[in-house]
Order: sequence, then structure tokens, then C-alpha cells
Amino acid sequence: MPSFLINFTENTAEIEVFDDEFHHIVNVFRHKKGDVLPLINGNGLKAKGQIQEIMKKSLKMKIEEIIQVAKPSYKVACAFTLLKQKHDLLIVEKLTELGVDDLFPMQTKNSVKQSSENTLEKYKKTAISAAKQCNNAWLPKIHEVSDLSVVLDVLKVNDYFPIIASELIPISTLNFFLTTDASDKKEPHNRSIFANKTNVCIIIGPEGGFAQSEFELFEKLDIKQVSISKNILRAETAAICAISQIMGMYNG
Repeated sequence: MPSFLINFTENTAEIEVFDDEFHHIVNVFRHKKGDVLPLINGNGLKAKGQIQEIMKKSLKMKIEEIIQVAKPSYKVACAFTLLKQKHDLLIVEKLTELGVDDLFPMQTKNSVKQSSENTLEKYKKTAISAAKQCNNAWLPKIHEVSDLSVVLDVLKVNDYFPIIASELIPISTLNFFLTTDASDKKEPHNRSIFANKTNVCIIIGPEGGFAQSEFELFEKLDIKQVSISKNILRAETAAICAISQIMGMYNG
């Protein structure tokens, strides 16, 4: 059973539910008085809620069995280019299910889709739906759509170690890059990212790849490129593949 996103705290005993979640509980899932439902609040809490009373436009619920889901000391994020045919929504959905902390949508030189007034709202709704479906107590923070150079600055402010997913003669595989110790003479630039559980952000380019000027920017900022597959992947596949590898290593 999917969870329902309710605004509650660890001290909440009873709550009244309105609007979308009221509609989903009563009209979509047709729950009745006495039913016990799984709840999340998007900020690390899970609970069970028993329906006490159903009214015309709201319902009252008793909150019980509240559990605090601890967040790891490290963070994992993805910066991705806006994509056509809702493929960027797929990135948001699947990476929310995998448990990323931050999502950084961006515009690049070869972006084929431009941001609109409701782009960010669509991303947030997609993330909420995914979190409810997989019972993820933590919603990712979805940042404003920004140009690549701005995103790189924001990553630095947020203490993220950026890595480029690239098909162009990468220095190593993602796994090797994360696990190679700084003492390894073959990769002297590397620090023990995995061992230190460093905050890491994988950067996914557009279907047409990054422009030459963008690769020059990566080189100037000493941002390394890695391979995540022996095949050239579509952007949405690359994002899911890379985050899956990182989460598997960090959480294994």
C-alpha cells in the first residue's frame, strides 16, 4: 500500500486532512473509518494513521507509531539536463525512489527543452508521488532550474564533490573513481571519496552531450569525467544507472 504525505511532527496526536490527500484517501483508495494507513511527512518521519471521522471535505485521523528515519551523514545528488518527452520526470521519479538528497535541473548548451513556469512544480509533484509509492520518508530538495555554470557554483556551496558522467575517454569507471585511495600513484588526483562517504553529485548531460566549451569549463574547474557503462546510455538511463551504483556502494 502506498503511503500518504501528511504534515505531522513527532508530537502530533491527531490531525485533519484536506485537499489532495483527502481526495486520494477517500475517493481514490476508498478508505473507511477505522482504516489504518501508512504515512510519511517528507522530513524523515513515518507513522500510522487511523481514520477517526470522514466529513464532506476533510477527515480526522489519529497519529500513532511515529518513527524517525535517520538520514546518512553523507549526501548523494544528481544534476541533470531538462529532457523532452517527460524523460526528465522519469529521472526525478526514479532518483526519488533511490533516495537522493538533492536534484539540480539545469540548462546546457545542447539542451533541447527549455524551462517553463510550471517545470519545477511538475518535478515536485513527481517526487511526492514517487516518495509516497516507495514509502520514502525523505523528499529530495529540488532546486531551481539553472544554467550549468550556476549549478556548479551551487554544488560547491552545498559541499558536493561533482563528477561528470561522460562517454568521452573518461579517466576511469565510476566505481574505480570513488574507491581509489589518494595514495594510488595511478590516480594521484583522487581522494578516498567512498571511504570518507563524501557528498557526491553525478552530473548528467543532454542527449547531444556537453558542448566543447562546457568540457573546457570542467577541465578548468578540475571536475573529472567517469564512465558508468560500456555502452552509451540515454540521459535518463545514465542518471538512474549512476545513482544506483553510488547508492549500492554507499549503503552496501
